[in-house]
Amino acid sequence: MYLSGIGFDSIAKTLSYENVPSPSMVAEKKKTSPYWHGSTIRYILTNPHYLGHTVQGRETTASVTIDSRIWLPKEKHIVVKDTHAAIISEHVFELVQDKIFKVKNHIPKAQTHLYTNYLFCKDCSASMWYRSNRTVYICGRYAKHGKKYCSNHTIKEEIITKAVISDIMQAVELIDNKHVRKELQRNNEVTLEHLSAQRQKLLDKVDKSNSLKRSFLRLLAEGTITSDDYQGETQLIDTQLIEWKNKLDKLSDVLNGLDVEYELRKFQYGYRQFFQDHQLTKKNLPQFINRIEVGEDKVPIITYRFPHLFSLLN
Repeated sequence: MYLSGIGFDSIAKTLSYENVPSPSMVAEKKKTSPYWHGSTIRYILTNPHYLGHTVQGRETTASVTIDSRIWLPKEKHIVVKDTHAAIISEHVFELVQDKIFKVKNHIPKAQTHLYTNYLFCKDCSASMWYRSNRTVYICGRYAKHGKKYCSNHTIKEEIITKAVISDIMQAVELIDNKHVRKELQRNNEVTLEHLSAQRQKLLDKVDKSNSLKRSFLRLLAEGTITSDDYQGETQLIDTQLIEWKNKLDKLSDVLNGLDVEYELRKFQYGYRQFFQDHQLTKKNLPQFINRIEVGEDKVPIITYRFPHLFSLLN
């Protein structure tokens, strides 16, 4: 297929669409995926194992303290020939290697666009990719694996930009309104009170659980219960304590972010940058946007970095 002009990703898409088991499924790994990937196809096409040879030393760890792998040059490989039956000839294998080398040297560097790393498919959560030939963003999973895994929904960059700029301009008008600032403060106080009450309940649960653990430890010291009894009773308590402490950490992060005046100052700083640039750019976009999702309805759902302020736009 590759020698006939079909690329790695196209081959992978065909195999996924035809339900050919992926290597991870064949190997029965714990985390299996039904998808074939272009990188897998490339690995197979460049692997001399299929020539009937055993090759060692193709990769190594970056260092004794780092687990990441690095590829070694071909001259450092240890090759033991004819250790098993070949399924491809040396001639065809070399033709493939030559074609891969020529194509590699002509592949242009991937370009990022304004909403790269911010735009995601609402249906499958995959990143959306920019297609310059159509001047649209498209679901990355559909682009890579076809309509079997997601739908062909797209959106033009100018539609997103128009929505973002409209929201920013509305937000600017809101922060100049004294009544709106007061409403933001009231909403902030209500949220703060509610979350503080949740936090106190969790702290009470943690205190009671720690007290209960001390009680079991005292019983163990007195010989009233065995070590196995103690382990059995406290194991569940420890599991609950971990869960509650994780919730407390998340609540603390939210509470620390409940500063409306700080949020408004950050927004004003971002807006000044936007005003100086006269447009949305890769530099000022992160000042406003957390994430954008687009589904089949092609309506962008925008999550901003200023939840209190932008919640008033809806």
